[in-house]
Formats: sequence, structure tokens, C-alpha cells
Amino acid sequence: VELRGLDGPLSYLTVDDELPETPRRGRVWASPFVGRLDEQNRIREFVDPTTTGESCVMIVQGEPGIGKSRLVHESLGGAANLPKRNLLSVCSVYEQSDEMRAVRPFLSLNGSVISTDPRARLRQLRADLVMLGLDPETHLPLLAPLLGLDPSTGYDPPASDISRIRDLTVESVRAWLGAAAAPGGVLVQIDDLQWADDASRTLILGLAARPIDGVRVLATTRPDPRTSTGGRVEVIDLLPLGATHSLELAAHAVPGIGRDALDHVLARGHGVPLFLEELAGMGEVAEVPPDMRARLS
Repeated sequence: VELRGLDGPLSYLTVDDELPETPRRGRVWASPFVGRLDEQNRIREFVDPTTTGESCVMIVQGEPGIGKSRLVHESLGGAANLPKRNLLSVCSVYEQSDEMRAVRPFLSLNGSVISTDPRARLRQLRADLVMLGLDPETHLPLLAPLLGLDPSTGYDPPASDISRIRDLTVESVRAWLGAAAAPGGVLVQIDDLQWADDASRTLILGLAARPIDGVRVLATTRPDPRTSTGGRVEVIDLLPLGATHSLELAAHAVPGIGRDALDHVLARGHGVPLFLEELAGMGEVAEVPPDMRARLS
């Protein structure tokens, strides 16, 4: 399009459709999982609904690439006992301005929104509320906006004063989680908590101070002072891999990698799984000539 004041035409994008909910996008790891046995055992004990502990919130924190999401994936995959429902939310830096966006994926009994049609979404939300034994007339006007549904889709807006809407919405989400947990527990799983909007973060971490029976929270995050909520939160600080596991991971990434290249990868990777894999896979470090290695060291 041509716009006044610009020398040339301006290109623009039109929204065609929305992406699937983030929990449905999935994630695949090709490399083997090494080490972290103590951390796996701690996570499995925490999520086991038959065990009791002082905390109902666990944070797995570490630098980017250290393997937080992979650790949680492997731990849950090998767990003997899990809560009946796993509600997953993958936070994104692009959604921080959307209040309660990280809570949105929780509002479905099957973990995903079934349709991009607003009225179909509203019908599903109403059906889920009925199935959970919650009053749709009370909770639907508070929860529907979290799914991006406005009153024009078929409900009356809350009658309460606007200053109380957020508090009422938080209590409505808590009621949803409590009802969903009743048949066998709920695991609220948050990936990349550092990107969650403030309202979602307050609600999620608030479960440490105000627990809900049967609800446990397992979140991954980069080191972030905002996740410090006192002793009621169990924290796993994920450290770099040791030399043995670093060697195993790098050697698997490029079978037959030369010793010089392997030493170079280990020296630069600092025990961070992502760095180890990427460095080992770079063609330019498959073999490092001795004279170049001497100049780089």
C-alpha cells in the first residue's frame, strides 16, 4: 500500500488464522538424556500424588540450554505415579502483554481448545464447567475472557465492579483447578515461567502460599528473582553437566568425532547440553588442526 510521507510502498501482513495452542505444538529431542539422576528422583517424588510434602510448587531453574525442559520431560516420562490430569502451559515472550495468557491452556479438560470458532469455544467452556460441577452462570463470564471470548459470543458480562474482576477471576481459576483435581490430582506444568505475564505468575506462585488440595505446580524458568517466594517453593538449581556426561553427549552428537575436536567442544561447551550438541555438530570443528588449536587455546 502507498502511504503519505513514505518514498515507497509499505508491505503488510493479514492474519489468516491462529496457531494451535502451545501445549499441542510438541517438542522432540534426538540426543540421549544423560545424568541428572538425583534431579529426576526429586521431580518424580514431588509429582507422585501418593506422597506428601511441605511444598506444592517446584521450580526447575537454570541458564538457557542447560536442559530444564528436557529434564522435566524425562522425569515425567519415567514416573511411576502421576496426577490424573496434566495441564501444560508454554509461556512465550510474545504473549507477556496479554493478562492471564499463561493460564489460558488450563481452561480445558483435555488440555487444548477444540475449535478456533469463538462460539464453539464458549460451548466447550460451558460444558467443561458443568462436568466439573461448577456453576456456569458464575464462572463463565469470568473465565471466557481468558480464552479471548467477549460477551458478543453469547454470555452476559460480570455484574461486579470492575475493580473486583481480577480478584474474582483468580478465585474462579482456583475453583477450576480444585474441581479438576478432585478425581485424582492435577499437575500444573509451566514451561519458561520467566516469560509469563505478571497476573499469571502471581496466580501460579500464589499456590505456594494458598495451596489447593490435589494441585501441584512444576515450572521451569531461567534464574529470576521474581520466582523467590520463600521456603514453600522447592527449587532445583540445574548445574552444568560433569566431564563424563559432557563427553557422552558430545560423542553421540557426532559419532567418530576426532579427539582434538572433542577436546575443543568440551572446552567451549562448559557442560551446557545445548552448546555441547551444537558445537559438536558444527562442521568447522569436526577436526581442529593442531596449529590452529594452539592459537585458539
